[in-house]
Amino acid sequence: MKVCIFDKTISEQDIAKLNELGGEALCCCVTDADSFPHAVYECDILIVLRSDLRLEAKTISKMKNCFAIIRASVGYDNIDIIAAGKQGICVFNVPDYGTADVADHVVALFLSYIKRICIFNDCLHGQGQIWNPLPGNMPHRISTLKFGIVGLGRIGSSVALRMRAFGVEIFYYDPYLPDGYEQVFMVHRVSELQELFEICDVISIHTPLTSETEGMITLSLLSKSKKRPIIINCARGKIIANATIIESLKQNLVEAYLLDTIEIEPIKSSDDIYIMANQDDYRNRLLITPHAASYDIESRRDMHTKAICIVEKIFNGKEVGNCVNKQYLTSYRKNIKIL
Repeated sequence: MKVCIFDKTISEQDIAKLNELGGEALCCCVTDADSFPHAVYECDILIVLRSDLRLEAKTISKMKNCFAIIRASVGYDNIDIIAAGKQGICVFNVPDYGTADVADHVVALFLSYIKRICIFNDCLHGQGQIWNPLPGNMPHRISTLKFGIVGLGRIGSSVALRMRAFGVEIFYYDPYLPDGYEQVFMVHRVSELQELFEICDVISIHTPLTSETEGMITLSLLSKSKKRPIIINCARGKIIANATIIESLKQNLVEAYLLDTIEIEPIKSSDDIYIMANQDDYRNRLLITPHAASYDIESRRDMHTKAICIVEKIFNGKEVGNCVNKQYLTSYRKNIKIL
């Protein structure tokens, strides 16, 4: 069976492992589906590590041999899972990699902003007074803040555990968790998203991108906030539209945005959000990292290992979990044992 890996960082050992399993590994670094070499369309399994590679219905329909697509990440919104299901192709994700790494990044963004680290560093390297302990508004002590979490899944829970160490009071909104879940982490549950925005000084978003969550943080919601919250998004950019970010900052509805992901990636120098981030009035209120929350050696290693583990289970006829399009599978091109 032929296995195509869309990533240039996969090691020779991993390729050797795939070959040992009886596969024929092919590495492809092309991110534009229209430019795929012919060999890609002959593959049986695709391993997708890149979030900027989109597999749309028209591309999937050309995959005549493919029976499994493995998205080696938590999010899979770059793959048309419905179209794959109609073709009998199982789509799997890797939901248990990078949890600690992303949670650490959330806390790092928060601390960088609330302790004014980036501002102080800019003063040191900029013009004028370089040793200034009071640039702009003075922040509050961390332990006095109310910290809100949207989505208390793996990463949201990890953020809650980390933030508890700082003494903050934690609230969360997650309508899909059973009653009493808040007692596990000793946090407070709210029943409405708006309530979270009325209570909290800081709100960190940890939901998947779905039809329900796309654009869920609206200007209307922000305008009803009783506080000017600091909003952290290390989940998916389309949960908050760029236009909402820009307008809410202009209207002073939000104190700051700390983002690892934005609506349209990669960011371009001509984008309005990039222009705003480089304006003196907003540069310290709009902190952006390039979708790098899980970017470290160990996390990348886990992505590869867990993806190959799925391939191994398929090859050996073992049960495979984390199929994200079971409800759309009208038939199966290959009899895979799905949990």
